[in-house]
Amino acid sequence: MELEEYKSILTAARKPFLDLLNGCGAPELTQKPDEESWCSIETFQHLVQSDVYHFADILRPLNEARFDLITLFGAKVESDSPKIFETIPSPDGQMAKAGLLGLQSDIYEIFFEGLGSYADQFGLNNSTLHHPVFGDLRGLQWLNFYVFHDWNHYIQGAVSAKQLGVIPNYDPYGVSNPNI
Repeated sequence: MELEEYKSILTAARKPFLDLLNGCGAPELTQKPDEESWCSIETFQHLVQSDVYHFADILRPLNEARFDLITLFGAKVESDSPKIFETIPSPDGQMAKAGLLGLQSDIYEIFFEGLGSYADQFGLNNSTLHHPVFGDLRGLQWLNFYVFHDWNHYIQGAVSAKQLGVIPNYDPYGVSNPNI
């Protein structure tokens, strides 16, 4: 798989959540359907936090400071909440939508630049993400995992928004239906 295909798939996987964010204001994004669930902004915060830590794992073999996403962005995405799998902090919902969108854009810009360097030096199918549950993932395995990760959390955020009734006629599974 070529670099442009990776970029396209990762960008497309995130688009539904960005559409959801653009369709809601701050009050809707911070409401929870119940105490056990994340609100939509917490879900998006988790996606941005995951980008920093997962993408950093991919780019680590480059050993270049300009691609050290944890040093560049870790302090901006950290929270005082407990960590998920000893690395990614749990979202606290305290970040604003505009701030998260800006961070995500900056993270993706550096990640895609680093991914290009990685492809040139090592080949994309040699990329490695160590996941605490799934173990080492390479190339297409990693891409498939990350697309599924994003889509799963998009559904989580969209279901939350739909349960709260903040998006009329909204189908969290992406199927347009005016009768919903």
